[in-house]
Amino acid sequence: MTSPAADPAVSSLHDHLRTLDSGALEELLLRRPDVNDDVPLFDLEDLAARLLQPSSVGEVLLQSDLAQLQVLEVVVALGHAATEQEVAHRMSGTAEQVADVVDRLVAGGLAWPLDPTVWLRDRATAPLVTAPAVLMLLANPLGLGAEAGRLVPSVDTTTLRAILTTWQVAVPRKNEDLLVAVRDGINSPDQVRRVLADAPDAVLRHMLRMSGLALTEGLSETLPERFNPEDRPGPWKVGAILSGIESLSRADAAWVLRSGLVLPVRSVYGSQQAFIPREVILALADPDAVVPLDVVLPRPMTAPVAPEQVERTAAAALTETLSAVMSVLEQVARTPVPLLKAGGVGVRELTRLAKRTGVSAELARFALDLAAYGELVAYDDEAQHDAGHLEATPYLDPWRRRTPAERATDLVAWWLEIPIVPLRTVGHDGKTLPAARPDRPQSYGSIELPAVLRGVTMAMLRALPDDAGVTSAESLADAVAWASPLAGDAHAVVPHLVTEAEHLGLVALGAQTDLGRSLSTGDGSRVRDTAESFVPSEQGSVLLGSDLTAMVTGSPSAALVDVLDAIAGREARGVASTWRLTPESLRQAFDDGWAADTIRSALHEVSGGKIPQAMDYLIGDVARRHGRAAVAPALAVITSDDLALLAEILAHKALKKLGLRAVAPTVLVSAAQGREGVLAALRAAGFMPISHDDAGEPVVSVARAGIPAGGELAASDSLDLAGLDGVGVDELAFHESRDEPVHEAAARLVAGVRPAGMTERPRPRPDGISAVLGGEWSDEPEAWDGPVGPDRGALIALIRAVAPRLTPDAAVVLADAVQDDGPVLVRHVSGVGAVRQTGLHSANVDEDALYGCSDEDHTAVEIPIRSVVDVLRE
Repeated sequence: MTSPAADPAVSSLHDHLRTLDSGALEELLLRRPDVNDDVPLFDLEDLAARLLQPSSVGEVLLQSDLAQLQVLEVVVALGHAATEQEVAHRMSGTAEQVADVVDRLVAGGLAWPLDPTVWLRDRATAPLVTAPAVLMLLANPLGLGAEAGRLVPSVDTTTLRAILTTWQVAVPRKNEDLLVAVRDGINSPDQVRRVLADAPDAVLRHMLRMSGLALTEGLSETLPERFNPEDRPGPWKVGAILSGIESLSRADAAWVLRSGLVLPVRSVYGSQQAFIPREVILALADPDAVVPLDVVLPRPMTAPVAPEQVERTAAAALTETLSAVMSVLEQVARTPVPLLKAGGVGVRELTRLAKRTGVSAELARFALDLAAYGELVAYDDEAQHDAGHLEATPYLDPWRRRTPAERATDLVAWWLEIPIVPLRTVGHDGKTLPAARPDRPQSYGSIELPAVLRGVTMAMLRALPDDAGVTSAESLADAVAWASPLAGDAHAVVPHLVTEAEHLGLVALGAQTDLGRSLSTGDGSRVRDTAESFVPSEQGSVLLGSDLTAMVTGSPSAALVDVLDAIAGREARGVASTWRLTPESLRQAFDDGWAADTIRSALHEVSGGKIPQAMDYLIGDVARRHGRAAVAPALAVITSDDLALLAEILAHKALKKLGLRAVAPTVLVSAAQGREGVLAALRAAGFMPISHDDAGEPVVSVARAGIPAGGELAASDSLDLAGLDGVGVDELAFHESRDEPVHEAAARLVAGVRPAGMTERPRPRPDGISAVLGGEWSDEPEAWDGPVGPDRGALIALIRAVAPRLTPDAAVVLADAVQDDGPVLVRHVSGVGAVRQTGLHSANVDEDALYGCSDEDHTAVEIPIRSVVDVLRE
């Protein structure tokens, strides 16, 4: 692997950084926030190495607009001949437009002058260079294929010697010199034209035709398809242009292979293909051919809106969403939802859940996805072996008891971070996607593509005037696609993102709300304060009506919901929630163990007044009739002092299947069903039996929403709710809070002052995308074998930066485990929110994952670092 200090890209970038003042350095650090993380920048050389990290370059490319990518692709295509003047000559824009885009590329560290002195003297003629990672990410710029430098090393030495012989150039003895001689010859347009002057007519026509075909592709139409991080080519197949020499005669094909105009490249599998190097295409191309430069941001279609109406509409939508989320999660807590065999909640169960809770299927899906990401629901243990169920986690009940504004802030934070688009219901294959699905997140490096699109979408809406709203999601998608063309299919995603933002009160009537604008601050407390004005205050009291209704204006508290859901059926949700007491709801309450006096006491406490007479009478009437018949196991025994009631049960047609018979005037026995079956049959027939246990005592079963089996949470399992404040809010602003402000870091670097306590430059971080600055792609992420900084403190700081869910104490435990290879117990969250525990030793970490050896079966373990919530010493 090439060391950062020896790499020419690092040295030229270091020279360029030394020419910048503190203002320019500050702008660079603001554009590239990931390089100025919790491990302080040691010096300018350290900054240069971090700017060249492939993962960092990839992230900034994802957030680069179309004009930047168009210019950058031309710079990559031209290679060593790339100057601002030559780039402008090859593009449709003016020299001033190209210069403006180049300035932005330089300000973001994506391009810089090879020689700063030439740049300062005459920038138009100064050669431009880019990071090696850009050359790998844009391996087929403008559809021109690979440069000779990537193809020549894969050509056998016999062919290389034949090429130099054809050129009548002395053949070097050393293989290294041989490679350089062929590469430099192909890099020379004059050499290519001299060789082609001696070409047979068929070869000349063929090469000119191939060069013309290569330049007919426009950048704006082909760039997103050519950028595919999941299908990275190797050095022998880098999107190069196939030569098409099979259409030539055998003699002409042999000549063109000896000429160096086409290179036969052998893969590691032994197969061979012939490619035309990029430099040959450029040497033969029409010198006046240009590629597009789109410097104008498409403007979304807008219409006037009243800001007051925007805020009112958003407040109503957020209130409805909060109510829907609570209803869905409380239903899941009472009755876990069956999962598909492949994972996720299917359309049938989603529709059933929506019907039971009285919310739309869209909001039910949205609630499940956000709750799964927030760890409020998760797959049960059976899901590891069979379809299983989606059930509530111990974190749900304490979350329900947060204030409405706090719950709203949490939902917004989870939405900003979730690596999927919840309301995108159809996958790329055309199949319907389930809710709470265990999909692989759509991400690149450490940044999720939906998060980028959310950020750009909200930024576009934030830029609109306060009294204007977008009228066309398609036009907004056009703007987002221009602003971040590599982040995904904006036209397929943006309409869903806008709908999701509307549900959360961030957008209404096509305009961004005060709550949406508060996200740009990255301040969770400000978001929560703004949410306070959007949602009704929590209510712990209820208004009882003589029509047997119980109405709560505003957001009912979790304790009030527990009481009313237990004794009444909910009829309405939203700004006001309504329940109604019925004989059926009261019978269910008595079945669950409530007593009449307990119900009256609870209603009196939550209403603060007298219970209406009709309601009191209904409670007493159902209580008198409830329990007049008792079921005990025989298979099952039915007992009652009411002889007429037993006679009615014995004669009921629907109960014939129970095989009932009278064994005493007050006793019936079932020969066909056990206690539970008899209870269910009697209740289905309209009777109100009570269940007795084997000792003859009434069975009491009280169900509370949000409390999974197991009761109270152990202290070690409790959720640090304070840690949820503001989580993910800074995703939209693309900045983080740091111990050292950006302007201070810039001034320190210019002055050459090193961070306090650091005596040597940090080692380069391992990069999960490729080997650091090595120029080759790696299929597997690389873990480092020690701290990135000179001491334990730097390692702890780095772990805290890449593992945001870990407490400071847990970060210390993990850092110690990395340094001494000791055993640890790691608690981490699966993709659907299930909390897992893994014992491992020989731990290593990088910015993507925690690695180690399993204590159970001694196999390799890889856990996404962002999913780790706790680390304990074994």
